[in-house]
Amino acid sequence: MHDRVNGQRQKRDRNTVTGSRRLAAAAEQYARTLARHREIGHHVGGTSPEERCTGFAGVRENIVRVSARGRPDRVARRAVEWWLGSPDHCDTLLQRDMSHDGVGVWLHHGDAYIVHEFAPAEQAVSGGLLGGLLQ
Repeated sequence: MHDRVNGQRQKRDRNTVTGSRRLAAAAEQYARTLARHREIGHHVGGTSPEERCTGFAGVRENIVRVSARGRPDRVARRAVEWWLGSPDHCDTLLQRDMSHDGVGVWLHHGDAYIVHEFAPAEQAVSGGLLGGLLQ
């Protein structure tokens, strides 16, 4: 997922984003929440993206539920294609000021709940950023 998104960003003259373990942990926890509630939305469970991604400001989030059938790379391709086909999600994916990201996936009853968090490094707040490229 991370590599696919960076590929799309590069095709459109955007900087690549660096994986953040903290953003990935928040994304995975939220993907699990979405699956448990069987809902898609940015406030399921009563929290906002910035509340879930503690230590970051200016967080942007893409979420999607797609079929989990097939190899993981095909599932990732379906998600990225869906986001690129939606103007608001495409805008989030291609935001110029984003420099870090984290992806979380939770599988439930044949569906993949995917959450992709983005944050600008210059707006990271206390605690710093933990690196780590998530493939």
